[in-house]
Amino acid sequence: YDDIVLINAPFTKEIRDLNYIKKLKAKLKNSNASLVVIWVETSIDVTQKRMIERNSDRDIWKLAHWNEYIAGVNFDIPIALDDPFIKDDLLIFKNSSDEEFTDSLTKTISILEESSGRK
Repeated sequence: YDDIVLINAPFTKEIRDLNYIKKLKAKLKNSNASLVVIWVETSIDVTQKRMIERNSDRDIWKLAHWNEYIAGVNFDIPIALDDPFIKDDLLIFKNSSDEEFTDSLTKTISILEESSGRK
């Protein structure tokens, strides 16, 4: 449809599987599409605060076992995905404050529009 599609999901296992990413990029290329990973970076304290505010059943165990949960989460940016010759393959979206969110949103939209030829 010649449009930008965003999929909001953790894909925490797949994002670090370079073979999976390579195959996905090849499939997308066959459809004249490309993969842009937008890594949302949020401080651990803000993550916990937002989970408490969200008050979701899916977070009950995480919050009750916070240290165990956090120990099992890899918050490191998947820099192996970043090709220095491709501007939009890995974008970092900082989201620990309203200011970071606004700045990241502006930058991300600009890069996506430029890469898709909409700018």
